[in-house]
Amino acid sequence: MSVDYSLLPKYTPKIHQYDPGWIPFEFENIQEDPRGVRQVEIQLCDFSSKLLPSLEYHGIGKALLTIKDKRVAHMTVAPRGYAYVSIDSEKYSKSLEEEIIARVSPGMIEVRYPTQVQWEQLKKNGYGLTTDFVRWFAQVGAENDPFSFLSGKRKKRVRQNVKKAVGITSIVELLTTENFARWLPIYEQEIVGRPGGIRIFYCDLFSAGKNMDGMLMISCFMGDEYLGGSIVNTWGAFADAKLKTRKYTSFLMSATSQAAKQFGLGYLLDKEVMSIARGYGDVVYGHGGDFPVWGLETSVGLLTRKSAVGMYMFPHLGVRALRLFHDVLSQHATQYCAAWLNEHHQFCAEYFNRRAVGWIGAADELYPPPWENAGMVVDSSAYWYIKWYGGGAVDCSVPDGVRLGK
Repeated sequence: MSVDYSLLPKYTPKIHQYDPGWIPFEFENIQEDPRGVRQVEIQLCDFSSKLLPSLEYHGIGKALLTIKDKRVAHMTVAPRGYAYVSIDSEKYSKSLEEEIIARVSPGMIEVRYPTQVQWEQLKKNGYGLTTDFVRWFAQVGAENDPFSFLSGKRKKRVRQNVKKAVGITSIVELLTTENFARWLPIYEQEIVGRPGGIRIFYCDLFSAGKNMDGMLMISCFMGDEYLGGSIVNTWGAFADAKLKTRKYTSFLMSATSQAAKQFGLGYLLDKEVMSIARGYGDVVYGHGGDFPVWGLETSVGLLTRKSAVGMYMFPHLGVRALRLFHDVLSQHATQYCAAWLNEHHQFCAEYFNRRAVGWIGAADELYPPPWENAGMVVDSSAYWYIKWYGGGAVDCSVPDGVRLGK
């Protein structure tokens, strides 16, 4: 593919905003991967960051970057408009990274499953070690005092917020297409509609009445006014329902209306999920997973919210080295933070030992299941440190025991 970039206008990297008279570039041979994601193959020497809005415009979720017709990396356009590039460790080289930076101007580059030798070099080049996601767990508190396990200040703050929910009624019932349809507009407005908001694939499944086994809906009301609520997975991992052994109870999706903000509704929902988990005899409950960079696609408020109720982070899915390009990301957020693995923790030692003999798998395989031991949830804090980027004061709760990096 040959592209005359002089014909493309300047692009201001703000999601869905283009210069007047902007005309999208038309790509050839757009295909779909097995999951239905639209993708296109582009020679790296033909690529430019000016193509990012056109990829977004055409709904292309993945650009396969090639050199001499051999795939070397793939790139996605994040909801806020910056490029995210992924390179497999066996294809990584410093020269490839430099060409990608020059051609793509990425916001982030990841190297998937680095070896220890690669990691020693990558960290000198500004990379941190992390995982695809962090998965959150907390202890299930006692029925008469569900937040008793929290530390002093957090316990007082949560109890104060719980009191705000006086007059709120909640109903727990099986998830149906009807109660999901009532909840969905709030999710679309409050979650998808915010800057960088993402509409997760569960929405299409539940709207069609699919994959509802093991799912509950918690619906909250103030009198007759519907305030939203949470979808709860009683099976643990979404894909496990009715297929594998049950693991734990977890939040799956939550959304509450603007009117609900004054009631501290999130804490009431935590109490309800703990009650469900207690009925199954669970010692921990989950709060889903996050991409481990908050302040961009995942809000800083979500980190604060989960930390405030005693949630702890566990490594989840693939291990990767991640580099943040702050000159690009600062155009999209004034302040953000990332969770980096402590490379001296036993978890990382186990990862590099296995990687040395060719292992590639989910990070979850490298530690005992936290749902079998509530004490292990507290121990997970030693895995991580959180580092802040951008200006302004840091005003955010972080998990107990997790240190702030310099």
